[in-house]
Amino acid sequence: MKHRCLLPLLFLLLLLVACGGADAPLASTPLPELAPTAVVTVALPPTAEPSPTLPPTAEPTVATEPTATAEPTATMEPTPLTPATAAFPALVWLPYATGSYGNPLPTLRGEQMGMEPEPTQIEHFFDYSPLTGQIAYGRIFWAAAANGTDSVTDLWVYEYATGETAQWLAGGVGRAAWSPIAAENGTVPLAIALHNGQSFDLALITAPDTVEILATNIAPYFAWSPDGRQMAYLDREGNLFTAALPITGMVETLWASGVYANGGWIGDAPVWDLLHDLLIYADEPFTVVNMRTGETIRPTLPADVAPTRPTVLLWSADSRQLVAQEEGMFGNSVRIYQLSEDWQTVTSTTLWEGKLVLGWHTTGVSVVVQDELTQAFEIWPLPTP
Repeated sequence: MKHRCLLPLLFLLLLLVACGGADAPLASTPLPELAPTAVVTVALPPTAEPSPTLPPTAEPTVATEPTATAEPTATMEPTPLTPATAAFPALVWLPYATGSYGNPLPTLRGEQMGMEPEPTQIEHFFDYSPLTGQIAYGRIFWAAAANGTDSVTDLWVYEYATGETAQWLAGGVGRAAWSPIAAENGTVPLAIALHNGQSFDLALITAPDTVEILATNIAPYFAWSPDGRQMAYLDREGNLFTAALPITGMVETLWASGVYANGGWIGDAPVWDLLHDLLIYADEPFTVVNMRTGETIRPTLPADVAPTRPTVLLWSADSRQLVAQEEGMFGNSVRIYQLSEDWQTVTSTTLWEGKLVLGWHTTGVSVVVQDELTQAFEIWPLPTP
């Protein structure tokens, strides 16, 4: 009785075991796939991503671009000039018998004064012609002439219009000055002091080795008249003559003696005034020769003006003013002397200290000067008489 009761329990247990065996095939059945977005949006929030950064080279920076401050400053280069209105400058300046030595030259084009590169190798600057744009200069250092006492150099000419340079004489030249007036054929004669072995001859040259002797045995101090028709010059004894060109025979006129007796330098030359028939030469400070009366005058100076010998002279005939560069203990200065109508007295003076006079800006009206300290150029009108 007791066994009969166990049979139903045993059957029920076997059925349960059979059901558990049926669970194994179900585990091998693939599970439904989950959507990918569910994993991405939950597991990787936006804050987990690294912040976007550009490569360093992709970011434009000011440092990688050229800036104005990286350029050379204006003081390191010659002063730029406005475009030239002509083929050559109105003024090119160097101190007389001084070389450029690779340095730029003060140059005037139109109203613009500045520095231009050295156009050619200049050892000795003689003169510049604003009529033709030609520089007369020497390329060798002073050499002793045949007499062993005079100094000479060679003669070269540079032309701005063509950029060409040519040797006109191989040696023997002590001075050179262009005529202020062009000849009928358009050429501008160049007057030179040419050594003859014992002293200098006054000569004209218009092309290489084309020389015409005007006067013999002179000192190397001469000056063209403003109309280009006469020449003032000194002989070896310091006598001052004038003569009409071409000089033939004994047509020269003696005006003064003992000129430059108190000393001088290679840049000395008389100054002409055709309006009043005057010659002026450096003395202490200067002497006036009246060619109408033959009188030699040393004007009386104001009490507060020291008689300083000038190294450069410019004369304004209309205003009776003499522009003089004077060399002092502490540098150069430019003084304007106002002369009386009878030439006997200096009625007033104007002084610009620390200046060099480069030449006329407008002849007889204004001058170009350079400040020795700043090297700046200035245009100064002459004082009203």
